[in-house]
Amino acid sequence: MATIPQLLPASPFLCGVVGVGFGMLDPRAVRLSQSMAGTLLVSVDSPLNALFFAISAGIAPPIAVATPQLQPTLEHELESAGSAACVDWPVQPSQCGALRAVFRRRPAVARYYQALELLLDPLSHGARIGETWLHLSPQEFAVLWCLSAHEYSPVSTVALLREAWGRTAEVDLRQSVEYCVSQLRRKLHRAGRGSITTVRRFGYQLVRATT
Repeated sequence: MATIPQLLPASPFLCGVVGVGFGMLDPRAVRLSQSMAGTLLVSVDSPLNALFFAISAGIAPPIAVATPQLQPTLEHELESAGSAACVDWPVQPSQCGALRAVFRRRPAVARYYQALELLLDPLSHGARIGETWLHLSPQEFAVLWCLSAHEYSPVSTVALLREAWGRTAEVDLRQSVEYCVSQLRRKLHRAGRGSITTVRRFGYQLVRATT
């Protein structure tokens, strides 16, 4: 793993590059990923398998995937599997903005909301409501973090796309936001403390659960 200021010059984040090949992953990469703002996973042959392998090995999110064989279908599969962004390899200048959004540094301090008893830890990407731990994907955590940051005010779909996917307007990704929100609603409902309402023609809002 190496820092890549040469790849994204003048960007206010530190990320690492991980290459996965032949089913091998340097154990140092897993340790270093815990202190990085993100990981750029480079795979030439099988990016989807590489992503599964990296996640199971303990690489900390957010994880962006770079591959020379990027196609729309593969991009959708990678994002559904937990990739925070998908770019070409070598990375094109036009794609650097998406990576900057994904790897933007977050505060290292956990966030707690007493009304929901909601604890969000940006270092581990863990979430807890009361004594119940929520198992969240990288996108689910990013969406919940963004919603909670606005203290129960509506958040636009565009803002959620920018926060969780590093994008702004793709129709297919807006459908991914809808799916992500539906999964969060299900998990919040199980915890019994909060919910997410749809703000018509705008976005979503985190609210207290109604009884």
